[in-house]
Amino acid sequence: MKLDVLTPKNTVIKSDDFDSIEYTIAEGQGKLLFNILSQYSNPIGSLIREVTTNAFDSHIEAGIKKPVDVAIEGGTFTKNDTVFSVTDYGVGLSPERVKTIYSKFLASTKRDSNEQHGAFGLGSKSPLSYCDMFYVTTVHDGLKYTYIISKGQQAPEIDLVSRDFVDMSNRTTIEVPIKSGDKEQFKTEIRRQLQYFDNIDYENCGYPNTYKIYRGDNFMYRPGSEDGYVHIVLGK
Repeated sequence: MKLDVLTPKNTVIKSDDFDSIEYTIAEGQGKLLFNILSQYSNPIGSLIREVTTNAFDSHIEAGIKKPVDVAIEGGTFTKNDTVFSVTDYGVGLSPERVKTIYSKFLASTKRDSNEQHGAFGLGSKSPLSYCDMFYVTTVHDGLKYTYIISKGQQAPEIDLVSRDFVDMSNRTTIEVPIKSGDKEQFKTEIRRQLQYFDNIDYENCGYPNTYKIYRGDNFMYRPGSEDGYVHIVLGK
């Protein structure tokens, strides 16, 4: 989405006598900056919302109408793990996009249009507010890339662990390991965070795939909403 906050509302007119200093980030403080930007009051709910929103944005970018897949299942990397996973069938992540956008805080491809929901360049990193590492498998132009994303020693790191030729359409799967005892909390937050997302296939989430969202000019209504309250909805 477009960010009006990027455009100054007022301009200070200065003479040549002013000695101006631009604000920058102190050298070597990347880890501290990451910790500040990745603070969420509800890490589980936030990562569910952010990762799923990114999946929908990828479908919007690619013009894809099929559902996003959301699941609680066995992990691809460690079969003993239980993971929260989201799969989209949009544009995929090219190595260039991983290098210049996905790995950069505050970098985004979504600031030129209000069709997509993201813009701040933070949501894709949100799983690290909950866990020390998560996994990304993406297919782009006939190549499948597998990444491990971890907090790292000084700042988050992205490690490419495999690259293979495949006969598959573009897609991306995010897998977030669920800590012991948190599975039911993930199911609860899936119901809370995604109740107005209208095109998802759920698997093992304790959530029905048969539901309808009614839309008016200024409101949405979903029968059987999670908490029965009226909500303000931004985007989805």
